[in-house]
Amino acid sequence: MREEISCALNGVDFAGLDPRLYIQDVEERVKTRVDTADRRGGARLCGCPERLSLSVTLRFMVKERDRAARQSVVSRVNGWAKAGWLTLSTRPGLRLYAHCTQPADSETLRWSRDMQVTFTAFDAPWWQERFPVTAALRGAEASAALRPAGTRSCALEADILNESGGTVNRISLAVNGQSMTFEGVALAAGRRMTVGRDERGLLYARVDGEGRLDRRTADSDDGLTLYPARNNTVGFSADGVCAVTLSARGVYD
Repeated sequence: MREEISCALNGVDFAGLDPRLYIQDVEERVKTRVDTADRRGGARLCGCPERLSLSVTLRFMVKERDRAARQSVVSRVNGWAKAGWLTLSTRPGLRLYAHCTQPADSETLRWSRDMQVTFTAFDAPWWQERFPVTAALRGAEASAALRPAGTRSCALEADILNESGGTVNRISLAVNGQSMTFEGVALAAGRRMTVGRDERGLLYARVDGEGRLDRRTADSDDGLTLYPARNNTVGFSADGVCAVTLSARGVYD
């Protein structure tokens, strides 16, 4: 008996688009770049292979003989297949931000032929956990440990609430020999600052939606990463008392 496979994009289930849709299979394909140099007797690897993209191809069929009705279903699939968070039953608890890079084609006569639609992740070509692990701390200087799952390092994120009663201007985060310090953030009492990565994996720092990435000091690192399956001690300091929620989403190959 064939196992049922489910797929959703931005929370909208593929099978829910039409009862005549049936997923046949899901294929994942990784594209990498390997730089080599010629040497006597063969090639030599230069640096580590770089992952460029991760593609997910959804193979399906439309159980409908009527040509016009079948084409209507395919159009509905292509209207659904845009950019967004992809989830699969074969990757439970994980998500992938991807773009539709190959909409479904259709054939008029061969109604039982499989069709396919492909999604590709370019900026962050790895699966990540839908729900992060978290840790809380409070004070002008404190630390806490985070232990993300996954198969590779992942990004630290922080939600910082100013509880000092005054304005906080300096905020610093540090982990695993990396640090990020912000000066002049003008975080008023009761306001929040968030530091993290967006769906494309790009670093951001915001105070109630307003950008603060330009307030990083020159000696700050470009990101703060955590190792998987081990405790990572994160240090926090500020020039006022803050309540901080640290979080991280495990990343999987």
